[in-house]
Amino acid sequence: MFVFLTIGINADGNTYDISDISNALSNGIGQTPGIQCNQDSSGNKQIYQIYACIDKDASTIIQCPVFPSASCSSTVEFPSFAI
Repeated sequence: MFVFLTIGINADGNTYDISDISNALSNGIGQTPGIQCNQDSSGNKQIYQIYACIDKDASTIIQCPVFPSASCSSTVEFPSFAI
């Protein structure tokens, strides 16, 4: 989550460009992530899952050979989390 905070992306219910989120993750983990979205009760696209692949050594992040189909729009809501 630290990688998002350094570029001003917060789990605060605001909308963000999916490319900014993907780039932040890529810069943080060194590989392009897969991002899957769903739709909230108000019809807003929001982040649902983020995928990264790990090598068989269980400690190296590698480029995923394939990702599940994405359902994200160009902007997504990053919902806040209840504590």
